[in-house]
Amino acid sequence: MDRTDFIGRAIIMIKQMTYFTLMLFMMPLAQASESYLPARDMVEQALDNYPVYQQARQNIETSRSVADSLRYGPHELTLSSTYTQRQISGLTQLDEYDASLSKGIRLFGKGRLDRKTAALEVEIAENIAEDARHQAALTLKQFWMDWIKAAEIHRINQDYVEIHRKSLAALEKRRALNNASDLDVGLAQSALQTALALQAEAEGNEKLARDILAKTFPEIILPHHAPRLPVPGEPVNMEQWLDLVVSRSHELTIVEKKAEQLGVIARRSGLDRFADPTLGVRLFNEQGGDETGIGVTISVPIGVRQRGAAAAQGRAEAKAAEYNLAYMRREIGIAAMRDVQNVLNAYKTWQMTLSAFESSQFVIEKTRRSYELGGHDYAQLLLAEQQFLASKKAEVDARHNVHNAWLQLKIDAHELWLENVH
Repeated sequence: MDRTDFIGRAIIMIKQMTYFTLMLFMMPLAQASESYLPARDMVEQALDNYPVYQQARQNIETSRSVADSLRYGPHELTLSSTYTQRQISGLTQLDEYDASLSKGIRLFGKGRLDRKTAALEVEIAENIAEDARHQAALTLKQFWMDWIKAAEIHRINQDYVEIHRKSLAALEKRRALNNASDLDVGLAQSALQTALALQAEAEGNEKLARDILAKTFPEIILPHHAPRLPVPGEPVNMEQWLDLVVSRSHELTIVEKKAEQLGVIARRSGLDRFADPTLGVRLFNEQGGDETGIGVTISVPIGVRQRGAAAAQGRAEAKAAEYNLAYMRREIGIAAMRDVQNVLNAYKTWQMTLSAFESSQFVIEKTRRSYELGGHDYAQLLLAEQQFLASKKAEVDARHNVHNAWLQLKIDAHELWLENVH
């Protein structure tokens, strides 16, 4: 090994050791903090003002009105009266009238079941609202991460534009000294134009991602430059997240409450096979006031077919809801496993991508040094630059996927932005 190779390898080893040292210091911080995320107060305001969440909050008021109606019941006081003029042949005209006040009575605990149904109606609406807030948090997370990734790709392409500008300028000087060919200059010009095209595309992607984020969540004040993603921490004790995701799922709670509510409604429909009686008080005045009285009235519907069919329908809907609940428990459990596995897979992929990036970095530094010393031609250097660019973007993409998977898991477990709502 000559002196130049020895010095080159030593420099690369020092850089790699420095990189891994930084990784060791950054890993605990990456797990404990998401410093690249927007400030918590802005996030709270953005989620609170999200239109879908506001709509769901308004629907809670609707559900409370429905609940009040259920508590009061279907029966109201009914006032009825009649007035009659009776003409008896050869006698005077007689005024007669009567009035009655009646109300249906809920029997057999129907009122208690109606109040239970009412309470569940409000609980369902509240959980729907919190699930809407959860979805808003996931949307904010995705748009924020899209912007960060687009900005980092944009920075990489900007750096490569500068690299190719310098390469072209150097080759043009060497050609003036008859030390570089027209072919090499042409390759450099082509590489620069390609880099400029990639940079323009990346710039447009970053602007679009930023505009979407700003338009969707105007409460988030965006910094001039997007923050950089830190080195991700190693996933540990991942099993604990499974129970958190399932136990704090508003989507599952909604289905549970709906199944419970339909069960209550089915029991209520069963009791409705025995119709509620209507009780009343009747006052009457007849024979021009010569005959007056007060009485009690009662009426009971005696048809049973319609109420029997309604009860059967209620039982079938309650049973279907139970099956749907069992299905949703499986689905939420699978979603929790998927969240956890996505973190593990993304981290493993990032490690392999990082290793490939480091190898590519070693190759490009060796190739650049060899090219300067005349050991490689420009075409070989250009190929190595392209491979290094691809590996650098792949590392950014893999690092982004790790953080994105972590945020998905933490939001689904209500450990980020939703800690106060379980």
